Amino acid sequence: LDEPELKLPHPYLTQRAFVLRPLRDIVPNLVISGAPVRDWCQSIGDQDVSPAAELANPWPLQMIACLDARRGIGYRGELLAHLPEDMKHFRALTEGNVVIMGRRTMESLPGKEPLANRTNIVLSRTLSAAEGFAVCRSLPDLWRELGRLHIEEPQRSFWCIGGAELYAELLPYARELHLTRLKQSYEADAFFPAFPGFALCSSDDRGACAFEHYVAADRLLKMKI
Repeated sequence: LDEPELKLPHPYLTQRAFVLRPLRDIVPNLVISGAPVRDWCQSIGDQDVSPAAELANPWPLQMIACLDARRGIGYRGELLAHLPEDMKHFRALTEGNVVIMGRRTMESLPGKEPLANRTNIVLSRTLSAAEGFAVCRSLPDLWRELGRLHIEEPQRSFWCIGGAELYAELLPYARELHLTRLKQSYEADAFFPAFPGFALCSSDDRGACAFEHYVAADRLLKMKI
C-alpha cells in the first residue's frame, strides 16, 4: 500500500515499539531494513508498551465436568449424580481460582449463590446483573475480564464449569480437561462436547468414578519437548 493515509512499510516502523514487539512475538526472524525484528526491538530501548488486558494471556482455560460413558452431564437442569468424592475433587481444584459458567448453571447453584472462595463469572447474553457474580455479555467481554484478573493475580487459574453450551463454546480455548467419569450410564439431556484434540494423561479410579486428566495434544507435545 502506498497512499497518503497509510504507507507500508511505514518509514518509522523500526522506531515504534508498539509495532515491533507484536511482530517479534509473531515472526522474530522477519527482516526489516536489513535486520531481524528482534534486533530492532533491542535498539528501541525502554519504550513503554504493555498488552491490553484482553491480550494478557488469560487463556488457555481449564474445564471441569462430571460425565457418563455417553458424555452426558445433566438431566432437567440437575447433575446426573451427586458423589461426595467428586464434590471434594471439584473444590480442591477450583477454590482460590476463577470459575466461569453459563446462566443456567448459575441458577442451579444452591440458593443461586456464588461459589465460596472463588471469583464467579457468568457468560450470558441476556443477564444484566447478578449479585456476587461478574456478568460478561460476550466473548470479548469475557477476555477483557479474564485479562484484568490475570494481571491482578497471575497465579490464579480459570475454570469453565458448564453448562453444555458454554463447554462447547469455550472448548477451542481450553488447554486441560479434568473429567470425572461415571461408571454408570444415565438418562441425560445435556452433553459434554466431543474432544478429539485431547490426550488422556492420567486416570485415578475411585470405584464409583474415575478422575481423568486430558491435555490438548499440541500442548502435550510442547511439554514433552
